Amino acid sequence: TSMEYLNEHFHHNYYFFNGRKRIYKMKDIDYGKVKLNLQEIMKEQNISINKLAFRSEMQRTQLKSYMKNDVQRIDISVLARLCFALECSLSDLIQYIPPDKDDK
Repeated sequence: TSMEYLNEHFHHNYYFFNGRKRIYKMKDIDYGKVKLNLQEIMKEQNISINKLAFRSEMQRTQLKSYMKNDVQRIDISVLARLCFALECSLSDLIQYIPPDKDDK
């Protein structure tokens, strides 16, 4: 059917038919994930959350979210502050983990 074709070929959650917007279920695709290595870097450098909060001029609650990888939208200005405060590169702080090929 045309709906199956759309699901196979498009990753949007809508399409247009006769000038009207139609909504359909989005296909579940594993794109991998982004991991923040903040907690590991802090351990390596033996830096406390209080000290990092002071150096980066950030709230501890926000740092805790970044430490636990509990962030929906990563703020690039926060990443810049962390890189500056920890004297590390962005590639040290953040990494992309591709999807598991067996799960496809």
